[in-house]
Amino acid sequence: MDPLNEKDIQATFSGPVPKLKNLGFFATARYNNSDGHLFGERRYAAIDGWKIDAFRHWFTQRNADQLSSYGRIPIPDSLKTGDRALVPMAESEQLTFTGKLTYIPKPAIGITYSLFGSSGDSRGYDDSWRYAPDGRTQYRGYSHHHFLAFRHSPSATVFYNLRGSYQYNYGRSWLYESTKVADYPGASGYLPLGASDDQTGFVQGDNQYGRGKTIRKVYMMNGDFNWQVDRINMIKLGFEARQHDILYNNQPMLETDLWKSYKYSNEINGKGLEFSDYWALMENYWRNWNTTYESEKLRLANATDGDYMDYNRKPLEFAAYIQDKIELGEIVLNAGVRFDYFQPNAKTMVDKRTLSEQIGLSGNLRESVAKKQLSPRLGFSFPVSDRGAFHVSYGHFFQMPSFEKLFERPIDVHMTPLLLAGSNLGDADLKPERTIAYEVGLQQELNGQFGLDVTLFYKDIRNQLGLEAVKTVDAVGYYRYINRDYGNVKGFSLSLEKMRTGLLSGSIDYTFQYARGSASNPDFLQLIEVATRMSGESIQFPERQILALDWDQRHTLNMVLSLTKPGNWGMSCIATVGSGLPYSPSSVEQLALPDREFKNSARKPMQFNVDLKANKQFTMGALTYSLFLRVYNLLDRLNENTVYAITGRATQNARLPYDQLVQMQMLRQGGQFTMSEWDNEPSWFSEPRRVQAGLAVRF
Repeated sequence: MDPLNEKDIQATFSGPVPKLKNLGFFATARYNNSDGHLFGERRYAAIDGWKIDAFRHWFTQRNADQLSSYGRIPIPDSLKTGDRALVPMAESEQLTFTGKLTYIPKPAIGITYSLFGSSGDSRGYDDSWRYAPDGRTQYRGYSHHHFLAFRHSPSATVFYNLRGSYQYNYGRSWLYESTKVADYPGASGYLPLGASDDQTGFVQGDNQYGRGKTIRKVYMMNGDFNWQVDRINMIKLGFEARQHDILYNNQPMLETDLWKSYKYSNEINGKGLEFSDYWALMENYWRNWNTTYESEKLRLANATDGDYMDYNRKPLEFAAYIQDKIELGEIVLNAGVRFDYFQPNAKTMVDKRTLSEQIGLSGNLRESVAKKQLSPRLGFSFPVSDRGAFHVSYGHFFQMPSFEKLFERPIDVHMTPLLLAGSNLGDADLKPERTIAYEVGLQQELNGQFGLDVTLFYKDIRNQLGLEAVKTVDAVGYYRYINRDYGNVKGFSLSLEKMRTGLLSGSIDYTFQYARGSASNPDFLQLIEVATRMSGESIQFPERQILALDWDQRHTLNMVLSLTKPGNWGMSCIATVGSGLPYSPSSVEQLALPDREFKNSARKPMQFNVDLKANKQFTMGALTYSLFLRVYNLLDRLNENTVYAITGRATQNARLPYDQLVQMQMLRQGGQFTMSEWDNEPSWFSEPRRVQAGLAVRF
């Protein structure tokens, strides 16, 4: 328990700008510093890995004749110099700011300028670094968003809005800003040697080499025009255009070829040496290594390396719509159509199976085709009683794949046969995901205090992403994203709302649904059926099957209960219950289970959470104070978000008795970790109870 785990400070000011008529301002700033809920234990310092790796090298040379009898090399405790302190591993620090100026020269005209800015640092949790939390990459970023809006009402029946914005996002990840490499143990810079446990995968001292940068600019303009034509028709039309400018660079530190070959001197043998003597000789060897081999130990990746990536993309999005709201007495009809347009402004390959050395050359590339869709949408409602209404809606929807899937490892940037082999290629020519949605519902007021809503829904989803295995004519295999999967979601929801009477208000809603399709994850390669052409050439095609999608939660229940005395005090409780999501089970015997029968065929444990919020207000002089309490996960329930495929639980793994015995024996020989530490995955659980208490002052 840490009462200062999270610090959150917010300030808001608003009012008229002094001496400037019709000009008002609003400004708010927030500072948040959180250690998160995922912690590691510093058993190993980052530098320990260098010495541990050297110890294993020395031990192997010294005991070469008897190594098989040792099983695993035991690491002395003296090589672990960590202080065993608990270290936050999902920490973040962020400062955000919002400013707004509003100018109203006339009642019918309004001009608004807004500025949104943020700056922050964070680290992402990686379970393999749980016992050596130092040496992890830091993520640093900032953004600013400028927004200008103009509103005009030329008459009582017409008004329109025009808006323009510019958004800039910058993100960078590194361990050190400098690329300096430590020449010897204890020197500053990137460590060229580290160690990890070969059984559990836990790092025993090291640093991450990742270095990346992302810059994204978005220029946006939109507008809408609203016209109450007569008492029956209200016309609304609008548009939005977005020009993106995305720069992505990934340039990690890599080992040089000479360092890979000569990390250890062939002239220094540990067979007749104590480790302290061996270590002293190796330290001297590493001090002089750069001079001896006229090389650095590490270097930045370049265009010939598989980890290197550097590209710029400028996709364009445009949409326009028109809608007519028709009111025929108590019958309301909304009819409209939306046009979507997407231009990736990037190249795609012509022949995906051409020679690997030619696959990224200009002769095998063409411009991607712009994607368009005209989407009709219709909705209407009519009363079924003086307190109830029936509503129906139907619509088509257009959604492009994420930019990551469109532009991941672009085919026209630094592509060689070596880089192509085994890669996942994005495709700028991917089609949009197309959804057709249907909804039918009834809203009914009950005795003036309760409102009931019953809704039936169905969605048909086409062109979902899948992964295709491709082999070039010179037998280089790779994967690429394609549109081939589909799914559907159907079900109903019931909602009962209690309007506030006296102190009490609340609501309860229940959803029952089926979400099924041919695949959930675009990175999942489906079973491949192999057939033969008449010519004898083999062909491959995916075997499709309809199965539960990853988000197929059969039952969902949400409940809200509030007790409020406006201007004095308030308390609310929010509870959510959800049935288990699907997962794919596996066998303890490690059998290859048929995917068609077992993919997403089992269910994780039920999800349950309760949050509590309370506040108390009081006034002293010109100031209004508000004491607040927020408790997230009130019951401290650890929901299991990820589970072991064998047991279906995050709390328990399973092995065959013989395998369990062997693994336990290996852990004892290594002497570093226990079975429970290996099996426990803290990030597989939801966040434990989090309490926020604070004071707000208004003046």
